[in-house]
Amino acid sequence: MCRHYAQPVLLIELDPHRPFSLVHPSELQGDIAPGALQSKLSLLLLHFPKLRLIWSHGAQSTVTHFLGLKSKRDEPELAASVAAGQETELAPADGSSGFSLVAQDMLRRMPGVNAHNVHKLMRCAGSLRGLARMAEPELREALGAQCARQLATFLDTAPTDEG
Repeated sequence: MCRHYAQPVLLIELDPHRPFSLVHPSELQGDIAPGALQSKLSLLLLHFPKLRLIWSHGAQSTVTHFLGLKSKRDEPELAASVAAGQETELAPADGSSGFSLVAQDMLRRMPGVNAHNVHKLMRCAGSLRGLARMAEPELREALGAQCARQLATFLDTAPTDEG
């Protein structure tokens, strides 16, 4: 959603016949737990800072929220909404037009690459093949010394046989 919408929103609609909370206060944990709903929501919001949450207490409340959000705005185009997740390249509004989404996802998972330096690295490398050909001084220019070292070490690591 964050790639295709300027203001991505996650609706959390709760049962109107139950208390307006995700969990009972006695179920709240002091530490982060992988299975805990609060932990999952926190991680989601940390990884997608543009994402907004709408808490709704049933269908009628959801309708009221959406009517307020849509006031004085055009109706969304169905064809554009359906096609939003089907393209393989980002739209020009993102600032990285022409870069494959698959290649970007792969690049973002590499050590030393983060949200702050990924776009500069894409512009400098041009492609994954271009990235593989970059020397460490070029990587430092795009990423900074520490991140460049992490990425160079990763790219220089020979695959091992774990069979």
